[in-house]
Parts: sequence; C-alpha cells; structure tokens
Amino acid sequence: MYLGEGVGPPGAGSKTAPYRPEIDGLRSIAVLAVVAFHAGFLPAGGYAGVDVFFVISGYVITRSLVASGDAGSRLDIWRFYERRVRRLLPPLLLVIAATLIAAFVITMGADARKAIVASAAACLVFGGNVYFDLVTSGYFAIAAERLPLLHLWSLGVEEQFYLIWPWIFVGLMACRPRRAIGILITLILLSFACAEIVFYFSTTSAFFEMPGRFWELGIGALVAFTTLRPHRFVTKLTNISLAVIIAGLSVAWDHFPGAGALPATLGTALLIAFSAVEKSPSWATRFLGSRPMVAIGRVSYPIYLWHWPLLVFARLVTVGEPSVLVRLGLVVLTFVLAFASDRLIERGIRRGRSKDARALVVVTLLGCVSVACFARSLNSVMDDERRENPVQLAAELVANDIPATRLDCHFRASEAVDAHDLTACTSDATKPLRVLLWGDSHALAMQPFAWSLAAARGVAALEMSRDSCPPILGAKPGRAAMEATRCQKFNELAMARARGMDVVVLAARWPMQKPGKDDGLEAMVNRTIDELSTEVGQVIVMGPTPVLAASTPDCMIRRRLDQCAIPRRDFEAANAGVMALLRQASGRHANVHYVDLTSFFCGADTCPATKDGTALYWDDNHVSVHAANHLASRYLQGDTRSPTW
Repeated sequence: MYLGEGVGPPGAGSKTAPYRPEIDGLRSIAVLAVVAFHAGFLPAGGYAGVDVFFVISGYVITRSLVASGDAGSRLDIWRFYERRVRRLLPPLLLVIAATLIAAFVITMGADARKAIVASAAACLVFGGNVYFDLVTSGYFAIAAERLPLLHLWSLGVEEQFYLIWPWIFVGLMACRPRRAIGILITLILLSFACAEIVFYFSTTSAFFEMPGRFWELGIGALVAFTTLRPHRFVTKLTNISLAVIIAGLSVAWDHFPGAGALPATLGTALLIAFSAVEKSPSWATRFLGSRPMVAIGRVSYPIYLWHWPLLVFARLVTVGEPSVLVRLGLVVLTFVLAFASDRLIERGIRRGRSKDARALVVVTLLGCVSVACFARSLNSVMDDERRENPVQLAAELVANDIPATRLDCHFRASEAVDAHDLTACTSDATKPLRVLLWGDSHALAMQPFAWSLAAARGVAALEMSRDSCPPILGAKPGRAAMEATRCQKFNELAMARARGMDVVVLAARWPMQKPGKDDGLEAMVNRTIDELSTEVGQVIVMGPTPVLAASTPDCMIRRRLDQCAIPRRDFEAANAGVMALLRQASGRHANVHYVDLTSFFCGADTCPATKDGTALYWDDNHVSVHAANHLASRYLQGDTRSPTW
C-alpha cells in the first residue's frame, strides 16, 4: 500500500501536510492483521486490513493534494505521478524480480511457473487485480494459494485509483465546497452500490475490481475534504473508532466486500477524522502513535509486499500446510526483508526529485511494459522445459485427465442456467437419452462412470453439472446471492430432466453433515431422493471421495506421492455424518442404491493419490478420467467393495 506524503516524518513528503503518527499506527494494525491472517494465525477477519489501507491511502493522497492547494501551489499532475512512481515501483520491482527468480529455482510444474510469470506481467502494467479476477474464479481456475503475487491485486486497485483521482480532484476543486463534497459523496454511494450489485452476481469480481472498491478510497478522500471542530467528547469517539476497527478485523464477515467492509472502513475514517481534532490525546491516539506501532507502520508497504510470496512458496514446496514454526519464521523473515529494503533501497529513491517529472514517468512506464513483455516471452522457455522433462509431462497429463466436455457442458458458478447447449452434452447422440448425471464438479469428474453405465445399457447419458452446486433441491451454496439462486434454478431444471429417466446418478462434494445441528440438509436430501425415487427407474447415489493433502500433479513433480495420501480413518471420520445421511435417505427406497467409494479409493490404512501406477485424481479431490473408468468397470462387474482393480 502507498504510504504517501504528509504522513511521514517532517521532510519525508509534502512540506505542507502535517505529520500524523497515529496514521502510521493504523497502517501497523492493518498490515499485522493481513499478515497474521495469511499466515494462518488470528484474527479471522484479518483480510479487512486491506480495506483499512484503502481508506488511509484515499485520505493521505487527497490531504497532500488539498495541502498543495492551501499553500497556493498549482497541482502538477506529472509531479504527482512521479511521487507515485518513486514510492511504489522500487520495492515492487524488487519483490517481483525475487518472485520470478524463486519460481525458476523452486521445483514446480511448468504451468505453475507460467501462471506466476503471467501474473507478474499483469502487475507491472497495473492490471494485477483484473488478471486475478479472471484466473481465480471457478473450480478449474488457478488456485489462489499457488499465486505468490496474488496480494498485488490491492496495488492494482490503488494504481487505477491514482490514475483517475487527480483529474477528479481538479474537477472538484473547480466547484464550490458544498457541491464538491456532494459530488464526492455521490461517487462514494455509486461505488458502494456497484459493490453490492456486483457481489450479487460474482463475489470474485466484487473483491478484485476497482469500481466496487472506489468507495473505500473515496471515504478517506472525503475525510481529507472535511474539518471537524475540536470537542472533549471526540476523545471517546476516537477510542470507540479504534474498537470498531479491531472488531472489523476480528470477525470473518460473510457479506464481504461491500457491507462487510463497513466496520473496518468507517472505523478507520472516523478515527482519522476524530484524532485530528482531539483537545487531549486519547488512549487510541497514544497507542497508535507509540514508537513500535509507528516503526512497523513506516515499513507496512514492504511488509505487505514480502509476506505473501514467502508464505506461498513455502506451501509450494511443502505437502500440506507448513508447520506453525515455519510460518512464524517466515513472518520474522518478512520483517527483516521489509526493514532492509526500506533502509537500503526505498528511502533514497523516495526522497529524490527529477528535473523532468514527465520524462521520468513516461520512461518508467515504458520500462514496465517492456519488462512485462519480456516476462511473457519466458513462456516459450517453460514450454521447452516441459517437453524435455518426463516428470513434467507425466504431471501435465494427470492434470489434464479431465472430461473433454468440461468447457462446453459444465456450468461455472457465475454462468446463467442457459449458458450451454445441453443437446451437445450427451455420450451418444445416435441413441435414446435414458441416463442422467447430476451434481457439481465432482459429477463432472464422474462423467466416464455415467458414460460407461449408459453404454452398457445401449443408451445415451446426459451430464448436468455446475460448480459448487450439489444435487440437492433447495440448497443455497456460495456467498453470492445470484450464485445460490442460479444453483436452485439449475437443480430444478435437472429434476425436470430426470423425470422418466431409466437411471439418475448423483455425485457431489457433499456438504458436511454437522453433528447435532439441524441446518436443513437432512430434510433437503430426503426430499430430493424421495422425489427422484418416484420419477426414475433407478437412482445411484455416489458417496464422497477423499481430499488429498496436496494435488496429485504437484506430488508427482516433487516426487512425494506418499505424502499426498491421507489416513483412511481421517477421511471416514470427516465424512461419517454425510455418509450416514446418504445411506439413510437411500435405504428408504428399493430403487435407490448408495455406492460407498471408500474401499475403492482407500487402502486398509490410507487413501493414496495413485493406485497401480494410475493417478486417482487430476488435482487433490476431483476423480481422474482413468479412475472413473476403472470405477465404472468394477461397478458393472457388481463389485465396488474391492480396494484393488
């Protein structure tokens, strides 16, 4: 995050904006919350620390612009961008360079390296948030925990804000004060409305894109435009504001961003406003302005930049989650690197001033574009590596052991119910359609099973699968309301298509049945199976499958397949509730058959990633095509209990 002028020690930025140590303290709280959350420690809502940063950035940038106007200076747009370049790019380029080097040194798949390189290129041209929005949504997208530059999405939001805000500021300054504030409030409300609307359709886009985040930076800007009168009661309000911030960082808000970001953002805005007009320093102001808090806040930007790549690479070289001791050591290393980069690199560059600000900005931007293009060109090198490395090739084959129709027939959570032409999603267009496969992405993975079942009967099968949408009538999965609504409509459509079928196969990553809690799951499962049993010749309910410690391709590349396996007892314990529920619901009807997959995917003691030299999963939980075909063969032979093939 940008620290900005007017908040560092005197002489470190604008000469007209007064230094406010409590703002550095706020940065400290924000970055500590983010790092603790990403490292797997408390607080549960630490991700909202980024929202605290947004408010601070909006305030600091606008305060420096307002201070320049108060001093009678004419706003120099190019000088403004020069300060952004000097502050943001040196540590950013260092972290990106270190990340790219690590990506080529650490053992990982060529596809994973290509994703890292592509993300680096996007971040260099201020589009990291857009890139991550595109590649991290959906079950088959790049896993967020495998992208060491993912955290730079927030920098993309700020950079895009910086591109437009000076021009908006100039326009506001041409208006009367009340009208300018009214316009700004309108922009804030429009952005907040945008965040809520987009959240309804896609939580991923609401999280990453700048229009839905503008209101958070705008609130900070609004505080910079306003002036409160000193009052004794303000001291209490400052303390309350800090408490609101801490509460916002301590709770994992379901509706986030949007309304879920209000406690952290409003608390930050109010604290900044109130602490500026206290008649006597509050406890909150003294705490935030203390030397340790200020010291951490001063290097919050490099701390933020360094922490995530270190944690991600630790996860990439470790099967499963790194130990607490390892993660704690990485946090310590983060602080060491942050203080070192601040002292050795950032300070001198930040305080410089070029004779021609326009030339510096243009040359720097052209350099970023050139480096981004060069980074993209590295893809050919990685393609050569993949072709020459048999382990890479084998891992890639496993990662792509997915039904070929997944892009044409499988529904993503953000897609409308009529997004695909299901007439093209059958196993054999020349035969009557008598078998239906219904469920989420685990049903997609079981497509070969349904295809084999239909072929054995001399008929065709249809697949109806959707991300995060189990085949349960009334289920409302996902955080976005639109995703839940579309899942319900999809399941209603699937039930309509199921009527009159000879066989319906249900497969899913079934929701966990919580012991002793009536969350409505049992009633919904019973209703679904009861209705199917009266409309369908036979219903086959596929039980849950194991979730490995890491993805099979990763374990192959690291040559640690044994460490990918999980204990059988852990799998059975975690799924005991839903297994019992599915057995009970199936056992009520003679034409409903529950298939327990435990013995097929697990041995006596473990649930492995491979069996007899064949990968069971294309990642850590989706069954591979080869495994689904073997399962179909065993099922058609009337034996699903044998742990061998």
